[in-house]
Amino acid sequence: MSNLFYFLTDLAVNPKRQETFVKSPYAVMDAAGLSESEQAMLKSGNSVKVVATFADELFQAANFTADPNPDPLPDPDPFSGKANQMSFAHQYA
Repeated sequence: MSNLFYFLTDLAVNPKRQETFVKSPYAVMDAAGLSESEQAMLKSGNSVKVVATFADELFQAANFTADPNPDPLPDPDPFSGKANQMSFAHQYA
C-alpha cells in the first residue's frame, strides 16, 4: 500500500492527527513521508485523482474478502418440532 493510503487512513481515524493537520498540513505530510507529487495532489483538492492513485490497492483488498467458515454452533430451526413449542426466550436461556 502507498504512503498516501496509510496517511489518509490514519488522518481519517486519528483526531489528534486531524487537529495537527488543520494547523500545519505541510509539516504533517512531510512527517508522513509523502512525495512531492502526493502532496501536490492533496493540495489540489481533486478527490478523483487521489482515489485513482490507490484504487487498484483497494480493489485487491476487496478480492480477498470472503465469507467466514460455517457457524460451528448453528441456530436451531425455529419451525421444527420442539423449538416451535417453546417460547423464544426459553430457547436461548
